[in-house]
Amino acid sequence: MSDNPYNSPLYGASGQPALDPFARRPAVKTLGAFVLTILIMDLVFCAMRFGLAALGAVGFAMIEPDDPMRPTVVFEVGTGLAIALFGVSANILILLQKSIGIYLAVVKIFFTLANMLVGIWQASLQFGPVADGAVGAERTGILIGFAVGILFVLGIRLTLMGLYVAALVKANTILSD
Repeated sequence: MSDNPYNSPLYGASGQPALDPFARRPAVKTLGAFVLTILIMDLVFCAMRFGLAALGAVGFAMIEPDDPMRPTVVFEVGTGLAIALFGVSANILILLQKSIGIYLAVVKIFFTLANMLVGIWQASLQFGPVADGAVGAERTGILIGFAVGILFVLGIRLTLMGLYVAALVKANTILSD
């Protein structure tokens, strides 16, 4: 029996394996806190995107056929569904340490870029009617407001995408070893 009162009574008993806390153990692959945080955060965003795409489909049904925004909604809903489908699948597979998830994540990134371009397209279509009646400084103010809004939203999305790409690179390095 061990002289240490904090050890189990079986520690060091005959026939029992010695419990050496400093013994070498096989290395276990872990993705790390950064990768786990980004993947779980993106998993939540992609899951929310399913609901947003459903709301977009409802919105599409309510748009009049001659509205110039109608074609953009098709692309908005399509890219949104693709982001959700590929993003949820990719993040779950990477969290399960399956390297195929990296490839699905790259597809998700392309659909995210396409979704951002659709957003710019929609904003440009919305700017026209708003600014038609404005002249001079008022038109300039509207233009600056739209530009700042678009840049702000794109800045946030590109920052999150940059973090996601960094997490994917790190996950790929870990999973390829």
